[in-house]
Amino acid sequence: MIKDTRLYSGSLIGMSEKNRHLVEANPHIRVKLDSPVNEERLKKALEETVRDCPFLSYNVVPDEGLFLKLEENPLPLVLSDHESQDINTKENNLHSVIVYYKGDSITISITHALTDGCGIFWAARTLLDHYFGMEQGAYHFSDEPDYDRELMASELPVSEEYREMPKPDGSYLTFQMSEDKEECESFILKIPYAGFKEMCGKWNASGQTALTILSLKALASAFPEGYDHVSVRMPVNARNLFDAPHTFQNASIANMRIFFDVDEINAGEADIAKKTADGIKKQSGRDPVAHQFNEWRKVLYAKDPGERMKLIIDLMGQDAILVSYLGKELVGASYAEHVIGVYAGAAIFPLMVYGSAVGDSLYISGFDACDGRKYKKELITVLERYGTKAQEIII
Repeated sequence: MIKDTRLYSGSLIGMSEKNRHLVEANPHIRVKLDSPVNEERLKKALEETVRDCPFLSYNVVPDEGLFLKLEENPLPLVLSDHESQDINTKENNLHSVIVYYKGDSITISITHALTDGCGIFWAARTLLDHYFGMEQGAYHFSDEPDYDRELMASELPVSEEYREMPKPDGSYLTFQMSEDKEECESFILKIPYAGFKEMCGKWNASGQTALTILSLKALASAFPEGYDHVSVRMPVNARNLFDAPHTFQNASIANMRIFFDVDEINAGEADIAKKTADGIKKQSGRDPVAHQFNEWRKVLYAKDPGERMKLIIDLMGQDAILVSYLGKELVGASYAEHVIGVYAGAAIFPLMVYGSAVGDSLYISGFDACDGRKYKKELITVLERYGTKAQEIII
């Protein structure tokens, strides 16, 4: 049983009732296999995954005020054999999670109010582990004392000397989410992982930093004028910072932001890598992350709607793009050869880029809803400029 059913960070992310259970507006992972999905194997794998990740058996429902809460759903989570636009369908017994397959692909989507990217990552990896015959999935920590710890349930300590990083004055490249779905594009590009690692070595960059460089170069090519700065958003997984490594609760409400001006984006890759690494180091410690958690907590308790909106606007910032490198942990090494495509993402911000390494390949998945579907083309061009040919994968 969950000790505290009230959601804090999940309530913030799930404030939009319209989007709370819409597949495209919530984290979803789609995996393409090298053969058609075996329905019976996947059904069994789903049962085992719910056993290992019991948070999947809870629904997100309204509570008092802005809050949402978790409610146990005694009905089984049912595998669907067709694509769905909604997560909580009657077919899957109104769960806040949906798993469906179509041909050679498997999709899992979870309402963001239930968990964050790490939680869906655990669920997807555990599902794949069981599908490919592993007795124990990657996530099996529901007996740990921090399993359901909610980091925002109380204010987190911040040292008195902490000061927020200043935001540069001037104009920022920003986008409005297009309401025309024809103007939005989700894509998957496949490149050799060895080529990506070569870039990391040449630029003295981590995977996150190298993906940021590629993403920024493509952004500057697609939108070369009309702004002074670009703000890059990167999610922070705060679990280890606050001694809750196993919690399924949303622990990624805090985000890092690194500001680049036009000249910096057009500079050498090593210079961008250094600025990115420095920004990550300064913003990924306890104080900056705790401060953001506390500011978001104020949103939930704000009495005045005007005060609440001002807090939200300040916290949301003026980001042009979200970039997140997921590493090599989504797919187990023992069956990586059977995975030939990965899409990870959500239609939350107008421009989002994720990187997932699987075996010998890096899959760069993106969502573009900003202006004229320019981004994918420029990203392909940038990759080719660095000697890496990108193959587009259709799932």
